[in-house]
Amino acid sequence: MQLSANLTKKDYSAFRRYAMFRLRKTWLIYLPLVAFVAWSSFPTDYAESGISPVIASISSLVIGLTAAGIALLLSLAVIAILPNKPGTALGEHVFTLTDSQFQENSDSGSVCMRLDLLRRYETAQHVFLLTPTHICYIVPKRALQSAPEFLRILRERTRR
Repeated sequence: MQLSANLTKKDYSAFRRYAMFRLRKTWLIYLPLVAFVAWSSFPTDYAESGISPVIASISSLVIGLTAAGIALLLSLAVIAILPNKPGTALGEHVFTLTDSQFQENSDSGSVCMRLDLLRRYETAQHVFLLTPTHICYIVPKRALQSAPEFLRILRERTRR
């Protein structure tokens, strides 16, 4: 089963907005950051000043979460202002589904991937297919309107 889609800059921008942060799992770096900031700001001299260790621990955790939140917002701002030059991602793409494979053909080449390896992320306008090697295929839902069977097979054979 084949599906033809023309990827636009708007599709690529949607990928950056919805899938890029999930794809790279950059949010995981903020978990150790919270622990590090809380641990490094944990007050060893608060014991001498009379503040209880519980209040000192809670205040350290709040400081750590605040620092991690600021770092998260800064990283999202950096992603938002990076140059948006998708290069060969734009243009005509032909997606092919077989019993066990997903294939994409475009002017820049052809790629095959086993369906059971793909992770699916859906929005109202797109289906993003993420590979274990952090490559994403963008399938616009406007192209899927003419081929609802294609979407049904994707939903059955890929995982969320």
